[in-house]
Order: sequence, then C-alpha cells, then structure tokens
Amino acid sequence: MFVLFLKKNFLWIILALLIVYVVTEQPTLISDLQYKYFPSKACSEPIEYTIGTFDTRFGISEEDFKEVINSSATIWGKGIGKTLFRYNSENTSRSLTINLIYDERQRSTQQNALLQANVDKVSALAASVRAQYTTLQSQYRISEQTYKDQLSAIKDIQRKYNAEVSYWNSRGGAPRSEDLS
Repeated sequence: MFVLFLKKNFLWIILALLIVYVVTEQPTLISDLQYKYFPSKACSEPIEYTIGTFDTRFGISEEDFKEVINSSATIWGKGIGKTLFRYNSENTSRSLTINLIYDERQRSTQQNALLQANVDKVSALAASVRAQYTTLQSQYRISEQTYKDQLSAIKDIQRKYNAEVSYWNSRGGAPRSEDLS
C-alpha cells in the first residue's frame, strides 16, 4: 500500500523535497529570484537627506560627519543593490533631516567615558603597584629568612665561644698556647 502511494505521488514528493531544499539551503537564490521576477516598488528612489543642526561639541567636523553618514548609507544599500539614501544640501519638505544635537545625555556620556578612562588608569596603576608589592614582599621574606639563618648561626657560634670561655675561666684562665678566636 505504501509503495502504491509512493508511485502515485512520486512527482509531488520530489517537488516538495526540492522546495524544502531551495528554501533551507539556498536563501540567496530565493532573494535573487524575488528581486529579478518580483521587483518591489519599495525603495525605488533614494531617500534624500540633509544635515540640520550640527553641534561641534561632539568632536567631529561636519565634513567627517557627512562621510560617516555616506558610508553608512552605502552599507545599507549594498544589501539590495540599490542606492537607498542620497545627500541633498538643500533642505526640502521631502528630505530626511539629520540633526546632531549635543545635550545633557551626550555630556553625561562623554563625562562617563572620561571617568571610565581615569578608573582604567588607576586600576592599571593599582595592578602595577600590587605586582611590585608582591615582588618586594617575596624578596623581604627571602631576606628575612636569610637574616634569621645568619642570626641563628652567629648565636650558635657565640654560644660555643661563651661555653669555651666559661670552660677556661673555670680552670683559672686559658693558657697562652690556646687561641680562642
């Protein structure tokens, strides 16, 4: 029964598998076919834009700002192979106006960036001081142990010397032939 179903619907099954393959494995093929055979009226003409309010406190020149906007507009257009945005120096009722307005939010953002840079510098300095401290602390421990070892050796020598002096003092003094040093 299943074999009979396959024989009757073989072409439909192949067509369904082909559609699934094209949709899942070839998304660029679909978008190419869509733009070729079903052109969209959307974005048929570029949107004109102009620069409105421009505040220099952002730290960028107006020319550099225009270049950044143009570069961004080009990136947007590459996806569909069309020019989506075009600069127009005249502000018309149909043009999109881009305003660069410096306000409290931007001031706060820039101030926060400066504060963060200072925090980063202080953190780097603190890490450097911490590393120096760790190195010096290690050197101190080594020096302290060396000092303790040397002090112990000197005390041992002094104890032996004092014992020998006590020995000879108990005998009425050391003979001239004995050198205690």
